[in-house]
Amino acid sequence: MHELFHRILEIRFGKRRNDSWRIVAVLLISVMIASISGCGKPEKKDSRIHLRFACFAYKQEADLAARLAAAFEKDHPNVKIDIEPIDGLDYQNKLAMQSAAGTLPDVVMLADALIPTLTSYKVLLDLKPFAQADKTFNLSDIYPQMLQAGMGDKGEIYMMPRELGVVVMFYNRTAFRKAGLPDPKPDWTYDEFLQMAKKLTIKDADGNIEQYGFYAPYAWSGFYSSWVESNGGKIVSKDHKKVMFDDPAVLKGLRSITDLVTKDSVAASPQQATTLSGTVSASGMDPFSIGKVAMMPQIFPQVAMFRTVIKKFDWDVQILPRGTVSHVVCSGSAGYGISADTKHPQEAWQFVSFIARPEGQRIFASGGNGIPVLKSLRNDPCWRKSGLPPANLDAFIQSTQFATGPRDRLILDKPEVGDLISAAFDDSFNSLRSTEDAFREVSKKINKILKEEEE
Repeated sequence: MHELFHRILEIRFGKRRNDSWRIVAVLLISVMIASISGCGKPEKKDSRIHLRFACFAYKQEADLAARLAAAFEKDHPNVKIDIEPIDGLDYQNKLAMQSAAGTLPDVVMLADALIPTLTSYKVLLDLKPFAQADKTFNLSDIYPQMLQAGMGDKGEIYMMPRELGVVVMFYNRTAFRKAGLPDPKPDWTYDEFLQMAKKLTIKDADGNIEQYGFYAPYAWSGFYSSWVESNGGKIVSKDHKKVMFDDPAVLKGLRSITDLVTKDSVAASPQQATTLSGTVSASGMDPFSIGKVAMMPQIFPQVAMFRTVIKKFDWDVQILPRGTVSHVVCSGSAGYGISADTKHPQEAWQFVSFIARPEGQRIFASGGNGIPVLKSLRNDPCWRKSGLPPANLDAFIQSTQFATGPRDRLILDKPEVGDLISAAFDDSFNSLRSTEDAFREVSKKINKILKEEEE
């Protein structure tokens, strides 16, 4: 999918040199866009400025878009927001096709992983001049790591972030109490984590593990990057163009992850996690939700689901444990950008900036979508739901002092890169190769892919 995304944009923006083929391809893409986007529908004939707004078609996102549009239109009667929901599975390629055909909506929902590709083809406006010229907009109120999520190499701002995204540790408080353990403290260490995981790993009378101390989506860069960097490794080069999975410090950090499964036997492998008592596969839920693992790293959007499905035990969150070298927490964000082809840049900026102001942020957070991106709303009741778990919501805010910006790992989130990393972890867990051999090989393959994309 990511490869197709690149190829479509190459057709439009000139990396392929067969001009006649490119013209035909762009015409074909234009036809495709017209057939699937609904853009051929006539707009209402009124005096208002119409802004097209692309968002995910998921109900939660579509409902949020409608609430934001209604609130904005109330204060800006001269503007009409025309919402264009796009299926999440097709979102990336749809944006690419619209960009190639010159029909990209005025305002588009974005994720940080999309920024490098879209900015390289210059299809988004730099929002920094708009923010600096708008004396009513407080750019300094946004968490800097989240602002970095949408930045270019020279400090341009191509995505205005909408949420604070940090990785924290979710844990089963009921399991902790049964094991005689206190709640982990904000400054807990990797060694303390490991000792807790051992006590939280429970076997039945036959010696089979019925509860693991830990589980993680191991191939998720938000997890393994935090873990590796906390233990002194640096996975991505300073210029963000190369991976260094073959670096000794990185390999040491990766080994500490795979040892949890293969050596210490306190963490469930991906295969074990999907077959625990047959429950996970049947329910579609993760092993933490059903009480089969006691600790799992995740992000705030998981809270809404856990509040709905977890009924049999108490749970909370804490900052990720400190590694042997430092304390590192990965961060990321989604947000909104403006098409470089928009005919209404000022009105588009008004809408995008509205979402990042207190009123828009309260609308966003009150639906359980995430934590406000504004520091001034860190204690606002729009997201701090009284009486609902997790009790330690401060862990999300406190994690920002250890947070690294997502630009340091965006190349890890390319699907073709993620597949190779996932395979390396699987080989390590299944003892098909040593962790070191698996990731040395994957480092070569990933760098070859990245080099080819640069050419």
